[in-house]
Amino acid sequence: MTELSTSPGEGLFSAGCTPTAYQVDPQISYDEWSSKVNLSIAMGDSVAWWIGDLINYGELHWPEIYTQAIPDNYQPATLLDYARVARLIPPEDRQESVCWSVHREVAPLAPVDRIELLDQALDDGLGVRAIRELARERRAESLPPAEPKTKDIISGDVASDVAWSGTVVVEGPIITSSSATITIEPGTRVHFV
Repeated sequence: MTELSTSPGEGLFSAGCTPTAYQVDPQISYDEWSSKVNLSIAMGDSVAWWIGDLINYGELHWPEIYTQAIPDNYQPATLLDYARVARLIPPEDRQESVCWSVHREVAPLAPVDRIELLDQALDDGLGVRAIRELARERRAESLPPAEPKTKDIISGDVASDVAWSGTVVVEGPIITSSSATITIEPGTRVHFV
């Protein structure tokens, strides 16, 4: 587990850290700089989880007032995204070594698919784009077959022989001439509206 705590006056939150900038000490060594970079990256992913878990907790315990704690200048869509992902992926299923954005891509999947893809991201070093495509494939596999597109919208007079297939929508009455035949192919869906 990445250690995020630091001693007062040391680590990430030493003298040059503000909400909008990090003023790097010109005397910093490469090892110190590298440590701060890695800690900052770890915190960036952690912050999304922390905010999501906190929003979900507030919504559960103070549903009428929890939104009052959110600063006006913060994008609600971002907070809702953090909360959605944190709600869908319980802490025990989160992969510390896989970035939050990959978790966001797999969050809507069934738990077994989500865990498999997170493991694959970790084992194969897959990034957001690759996981997004794999998640899209998993979602497509789990969807029911698509309804065939409407082939024809039929209404009024049918003067000659016709064969219907696919999906046909019949609007209003149909009047056939005495010589016309309507053949409905096997598997055709006919909807009367």
